[in-house]
Amino acid sequence: MKHEVLLGIDTIEVVIDTQTILNKNNITFYSSNGNEVGKLVHRQGKKKGYNLILNLPRCVRQNNIQPFSVLDADKIYEITTIVVKQLKKHFGEQLPDLTVKSAEVGATMEIANKKNVQPILNMITGMLLQDKENIVYIACRGKKVGQRYNKVQTLASGINVESIKLPQNSSGRFASKYYDKGLEKDIADEHGIIRVEHIYNKRGLNYAHTGNSLQEFLTVGSIHNLIMCFKRDFKLYFCDRYWSNTGSLPYYRQCIQILKNDLKTKKPLTVALMNRNIVEQDFEFFIRAVKSHYNNSASARQAIYRVRKSGEIEIHEGVATQFVMFCRQVVA
Repeated sequence: MKHEVLLGIDTIEVVIDTQTILNKNNITFYSSNGNEVGKLVHRQGKKKGYNLILNLPRCVRQNNIQPFSVLDADKIYEITTIVVKQLKKHFGEQLPDLTVKSAEVGATMEIANKKNVQPILNMITGMLLQDKENIVYIACRGKKVGQRYNKVQTLASGINVESIKLPQNSSGRFASKYYDKGLEKDIADEHGIIRVEHIYNKRGLNYAHTGNSLQEFLTVGSIHNLIMCFKRDFKLYFCDRYWSNTGSLPYYRQCIQILKNDLKTKKPLTVALMNRNIVEQDFEFFIRAVKSHYNNSASARQAIYRVRKSGEIEIHEGVATQFVMFCRQVVA
């Protein structure tokens, strides 16, 4: 990748409606190159049949950094052949109905400064937590503690967010995930890689007009429809709602305003430390607040310099700019 945003589909879940019971409850599927691309899993409880969890990019590539898109149209027949051949091995020539239940659709971008991936995720967490009705789960590395996917209501100081999950959003069509793709064990990249995903349920797939069966889903038209749906939803339910805050004060201006208010009664370093969770998202928030607070530009420069050189604040710069670039490329 060369800092462009890659849009496409990652993993899909296919429901196989059958009364047949196989000898194994968990069967691995492979690509023509021998890569593991999916799992056939027996459905639990009263539900009959099996679920096939299939990673489309891995069917045609070594990893799934680059998602499956309309540019892979020439690979659709290959994927269909791979899947059908292995399904027939287990269920016979007359295959049961294959219904696509859910699909992960996302955007992946390489971040030039690898150290900015984590503050971008911290910033996204702060944005999402503006809405007190949001149920936000994060996986993080803390300077003192480390936890896996805990529900949070505030972004505590000293937390390094690695992954964020939101359950089904207000549309009822998808859940969301924002995470550091570069942390995955088979991903090696000198730059940072950030990914945003919408996990569309059956209602979401119907809304995007992707068809019902696996055969209908694996078409250029359905893939295009789903990617375009993702772009619209990302703009409406994320960019407009949480960054631009349509009808209210944009997120970055809120951060700057909080800092400006505290600068009225406290020293710059004290303000930076008490608002570490904001300042460490992007030091530019603090710079703008200080420059706006001081009438004397020399005093502003001196205050910024002292905080920068204090060693008590992690300095990340260009984070908001990189984030805005990412969003613009997704919705373009």
